[in-house]
Amino acid sequence: MLNMEYVPELLVLAETLSYTETARRLHVSHSVVSRHIDAVERTLGVRLFDRTTRKVELTDAGRAVIADFSAMQAHYTHVLDELGRLAGDASVIRLSCPDFWIPCYLEPLLAFLSLEQPALRVKLESNPPVVGLSAVEEGRCDLAFGIGLPAELKPPMNMRLFLRERIVATIHEDNALAGCETLTLGQLAGEPLVVLDDRAEGFSRMNEEVLRFFTQRGCAPCDIRRTEQIETLGLKLSECKGYALTPASLQFPHRDYLRAIPLEGGDISFPLCFFFRTDRLSPALTRFFEYAERFVSLSGDRGWGRL
Repeated sequence: MLNMEYVPELLVLAETLSYTETARRLHVSHSVVSRHIDAVERTLGVRLFDRTTRKVELTDAGRAVIADFSAMQAHYTHVLDELGRLAGDASVIRLSCPDFWIPCYLEPLLAFLSLEQPALRVKLESNPPVVGLSAVEEGRCDLAFGIGLPAELKPPMNMRLFLRERIVATIHEDNALAGCETLTLGQLAGEPLVVLDDRAEGFSRMNEEVLRFFTQRGCAPCDIRRTEQIETLGLKLSECKGYALTPASLQFPHRDYLRAIPLEGGDISFPLCFFFRTDRLSPALTRFFEYAERFVSLSGDRGWGRL
C-alpha cells in the first residue's frame, strides 16, 4: 500500500530534480529521500525517476502520473484539515517565541497566514529561547522561534531557516564611538563588550558566534562583561559605557541613552529559525513552512534588518 507520507518527497523531487534540494526543503537526509522514493516505486511496480550520478529525470511514467500525485496530495491534505477542524484544537500549531521577536516577525507572518491560509491556525506563546526549545522537545509546542545556534540539537529535533538578521552594535551614548554612522569590529575591539551570561539562558553558542565574528577579522574584544538577561542589558551598558552585538530588530524602548549602529565588514548576522521535531512534521507544519518562506520572499526589505 502506498505510504502517503512519502508523496510530498516525490512531488518536491519532481519539481527540483535534486535529491539534495528535496532533502533540504523537507528537513530529512538524502538517504531518507532515496529510500522513500524507492519504496513508492516498489509499491507501484514502476520507476518514476531515472537517476544517474549526474542528473535526475522523470521517466515517461513519472511525467504521466505526477499531476495525479499532486491532486492526491491536495485531497489528502484537505481530508486531514477537515478531520483537524472536527477535532477542534488538535489542528492548532503551537508556536513559542521570545516576546522581543513577536512584533517584528511573527505578528506580520501570522497576519499573512490568516489571509492566505485561514484554516491554518497558530497559537502563539511567549517564552525565553531555552524554554521554547524544551517545550518542542517535550511535545508541549510544535514550533519554537529563535536564533539558529543551539548548543546541541539531537534527533528528532531539527530547524528550518526563516531568514538571516543582521547584527548591530548597541552602544551607550557616552561611548566615544556612539556618534559614528557605522562601525567595524576592529573599532569596537577596544571597548567593553557585554554578552548574555552563558549560565542564565543557555547563550553560550551565541557568545561563541559573536567571538567568531571578531576572530574572522583578526581582532578580539579587550574586555568582556556579562549580564544575566536581555532585560538587564541596558543597565550593564550604562555601568561600563560599552556595547553589545544584538539583532537589529531587538529594540530597547524608553532607553534613549542607547544607540543602534550598523556594522561594516561583510555578513555579520544571526540565522533566525523555526525549531521542530521531525517525527511530528505534520502536513500543517509543512504548509506553515511553505507559507513562511513565501512570506519572506514577498516581503522584501521591510526594515527588519534582514539580509
